[in-house]
Amino acid sequence: MIRTENLTFKYDKKPIINRLNLSIDMGECVGIKGRSGSGKTTLLRLIAGLEETKSGKIFINNIDVSKLPAYKRNVGFIFQNFALFPHLSVKKNILFGVKHLNKSEKEEKMMEMTKLFEIDDYLDRYPSELSQGQRQRVAVSRALICEPDILLFDEPFSALDSDIKEKMRLEIKNILQRVKITSLIVSHDDEDLNTICNRVINI
Repeated sequence: MIRTENLTFKYDKKPIINRLNLSIDMGECVGIKGRSGSGKTTLLRLIAGLEETKSGKIFINNIDVSKLPAYKRNVGFIFQNFALFPHLSVKKNILFGVKHLNKSEKEEKMMEMTKLFEIDDYLDRYPSELSQGQRQRVAVSRALICEPDILLFDEPFSALDSDIKEKMRLEIKNILQRVKITSLIVSHDDEDLNTICNRVINI
């Protein structure tokens, strides 16, 4: 679960997020919406530890992570541009976060991801050789293979063509339901949030 208490963040002394109190249950998928500049992406970055909390607290599974570095929070982040490594194959991209595992453990986890996302056909390709929908599948696979407690999505469908958006919304919704992971999705598109999320919060 995720909880914030009086979370505040400022840029140049101007509050972007002001005393935000938020509670998200384990396994729940919540959408975050708001006007441009309201702090939606900043909220994700604060939860992930990519921005420093100035005031207030962030709890993940009832543990105060406000001062913990990002690598100790066990949070997966799907960036708007997917942030894949262009010089690595799909398989190496996905396995990047589990280098500490032995070969058999990596193969087992890789099989789980290929089954979940149906990406067997392009494991040896590079990101530049993939469609936007395929890149998204790889990005989510790379995050989930690390077994995060929370998965954060920043405008996950904004780079997709309209004809594939609907399919990917349903695909991501089904995957999140299957893995039962707590997730937050930021989007300016109400259809994204209404299709996937259990509820939507305005900030």
